[in-house]
Amino acid sequence: MSSSSCTSRNQLQVTRVQRVKHCDCGVPAKERTLNKCSFFEWKDEEQEEGYYKNLLYSLKQKVDAKEDLSEMNNLRRRIVEVEFLLSQEQYKVAKSEKEVYDARKAISRYKMIVSLLFSCLVCNVRRSGLVNLEAIGYMSQGFRTYKERRNLSYNEEVMTRRSFTAKPARHREA
Repeated sequence: MSSSSCTSRNQLQVTRVQRVKHCDCGVPAKERTLNKCSFFEWKDEEQEEGYYKNLLYSLKQKVDAKEDLSEMNNLRRRIVEVEFLLSQEQYKVAKSEKEVYDARKAISRYKMIVSLLFSCLVCNVRRSGLVNLEAIGYMSQGFRTYKERRNLSYNEEVMTRRSFTAKPARHREA
């Protein structure tokens, strides 16, 4: 407050106070903080109730701000807890995705091994001549038995024979 504010405020309320302190300029003051008038805490008669209400309101706001800070601290703690739980869940998901990836990789390896073994088996069987290749041809065409093949017309039979003629297995003469 400046010295002009001292004069703009009419009188100070000094009721219920036996000794009234005066400023250096002669105006009664409730509290004296410094020697200059501009630093006095003044209290107008009209704002007596308003002063205390405003003071009480400002103190309540400070308390609420402190409570808000404690609530904010609680919320921050809760956020940290939730972030920790989220990171745990993300770790579990990443771990399970890695397990799924590894399982798929192993399955593809096993499929490759099975196909290699099957091709080796076919090569060995073909080489030894143990299986009639014509029967294999019938099965690949969808015939389950030799009797089903007999039920075909003559033209279909000739076409089937031409497409699946196999050379007889060579026997070694020792």
